[in-house]
Amino acid sequence: MQCTIAVQSYAGAPRRFTHHARLEFNVIKDKIMNASQFLEEASARLSQVFAASPVADMEKNIKAALGGVFGRLDLVTREEFDVQKEVLARTREKLAQLEARIAELEKR
Repeated sequence: MQCTIAVQSYAGAPRRFTHHARLEFNVIKDKIMNASQFLEEASARLSQVFAASPVADMEKNIKAALGGVFGRLDLVTREEFDVQKEVLARTREKLAQLEARIAELEKR
């Protein structure tokens, strides 16, 4: 099987597809396009089926129930937690500096 790709050669002249390679390339390209189109159609159909099924309603109900439970708990978001973590780290650093300063003053 001969497969030459149209690329720039070292001499500067572009190489050309051979007729056989061009046909194989087109067949492979068509198969990929058909497979891609098939997957898109299958995905769209599955989305329609799940949207019309009780699974979608159950998912909505579960999300609502969990949202209610989490709403009653005293929880913070990840962003709030990270901010407080940084504040605590800076506070600990400042405390260490102040303790060192007090120790230095007590030595005098």
